Amino acid sequence: MPTFSELTQFFGFALTLLVLAHGAGYAFHRLGLPRVIGEICGGLLLGPSIAGSLAPGLSVWLFPDTAANAKLLSGLHWLGLLWLMFATGLRVQNSFRTGDRRLVGLLLLGATALPFAAGWSVTFFVDLGGYAGPRATPVTFALVLAI
Repeated sequence: MPTFSELTQFFGFALTLLVLAHGAGYAFHRLGLPRVIGEICGGLLLGPSIAGSLAPGLSVWLFPDTAANAKLLSGLHWLGLLWLMFATGLRVQNSFRTGDRRLVGLLLLGATALPFAAGWSVTFFVDLGGYAGPRATPVTFALVLAI
């Protein structure tokens, strides 16, 4: 169970993340770029790659290495990911007309089925057995590579 100070620190981080993501999303929108990309960039600014490199003390303060914080951050991560997928799907769904079904089908085929088939077939032409784990079978390895 997180302590009061851990919860306070977590909510401070969450508020900072929301403000930065919303601000970056707004800036991207004003530049004519997708808002969601700005929001993702705002989150990246607080992450270990940028904030951890430029201000390691701030990064350690925002992301203390405790079990309770790890659980809280994981929950926030999954909630944010679900909301991102929901909001993005809602925008995509509203942007297609009924006459665009053929285009959507071709996009689905080109973005899903063809890469899956290419990944599956690579295992038959290239020996990648050294990358398979000790319990892998040819079918499971091909399936993992295809996905």
